[in-house]
Amino acid sequence: MRHKITLLLVLFIILMFYIAQPVFGATNASEATLTLQQAIEMGLKYDRGVKVAEAEIDRTKYIRDDAADKIDFYAVPGATNYSQEYQVSWNSLLNADLSWQMSKKTLESTRDALVLKICQSYWNVQTAEDKVRTQELIEQQALATLQNARAGLRAGTVAPSEVVYAETQWQQAKNNLEAAQHNLNDAYSALNQLIGLDSGSRPRLVEMPEYEPLKVDNLESEVERIVSSSPSVWLAQQKVTIQEWAADMMMFTGQYEPYKAREIAVDQAELNAANTKEIMKQVTRSFYYATMEIEKSYEAAKEGLRKAEENLRVAKAREDAGTAIKTDVMTAEVAVAQAQQAINELTRQHAYMKLAFQKPWAASGSSGSSSVANGAGS
Repeated sequence: MRHKITLLLVLFIILMFYIAQPVFGATNASEATLTLQQAIEMGLKYDRGVKVAEAEIDRTKYIRDDAADKIDFYAVPGATNYSQEYQVSWNSLLNADLSWQMSKKTLESTRDALVLKICQSYWNVQTAEDKVRTQELIEQQALATLQNARAGLRAGTVAPSEVVYAETQWQQAKNNLEAAQHNLNDAYSALNQLIGLDSGSRPRLVEMPEYEPLKVDNLESEVERIVSSSPSVWLAQQKVTIQEWAADMMMFTGQYEPYKAREIAVDQAELNAANTKEIMKQVTRSFYYATMEIEKSYEAAKEGLRKAEENLRVAKAREDAGTAIKTDVMTAEVAVAQAQQAINELTRQHAYMKLAFQKPWAASGSSGSSSVANGAGS
């Protein structure tokens, strides 16, 4: 009796172990489902760039605190009667504080860029899957056409050249299917590399983005709002502030600088800040207009799908009536699959462009992660 109880306890523990496993498990990664949010969470935990950016916040905080400890009192804007040693120390503190603040911005933008990249890779896999399914239908259609041609040749109703042509088409369809399968493997490998899965894992990606038009009441106001959150724009403006401090302190960098030179440095920093902001505005607008173009294409693709579905309905009706053959229906099915594939791809592109519009620095590479100057005017 005791042995039976022990055995039941062991079985119960094993059962609870399997129940407690996460929805997505690396041991069974090829059969598990994977939502986009799960992929993002896995990627953020796995990415070394994110870990480096997190560590950089701590590192720059220590440097900033050390610089602050060397300051006995804080400067007052406009004052000029500080010692050379104090001016240099104040410069070091301002730049150390900027580096620390920028490290937090860099972590945010690193995460933004990674999330966008994971979304794109996730959707790339789905697009590749669509293409494989379409190529499978095309291969089946080409094979059926070849079989009909061979039957016609035996019956004497088809010329040998038609059979050769059908064989060529079937071989091309097989080659295209093989290429689509290779592209799917490459898309999976790219995604797996981002989220820390084995390259051979094939989780089922179950989350398809929904198409919803981008709504912007006032483009310029929205662009201004988005650009104000840009890390690179923020950094450029902070450098203006540092140069304004330097303008009041002739020994700010450890050596004498004429006042006029310091004034020019402020002007240069302001020009750089304005230029950085304008570039980011242009990038943001470009994402908006690209999104609008996709929306136009989407409406046209919907009409294409409607026509393809109607042609398929007619083809099936004709087959039922005996006035069409099976390959006619298969041709119509391929057209529907291609039309649906086009809509799916546009939907994913649209979802990506909407994200890129909201955080253009994540998509354009303008993350603002450029190194912070070690001194004013550099």
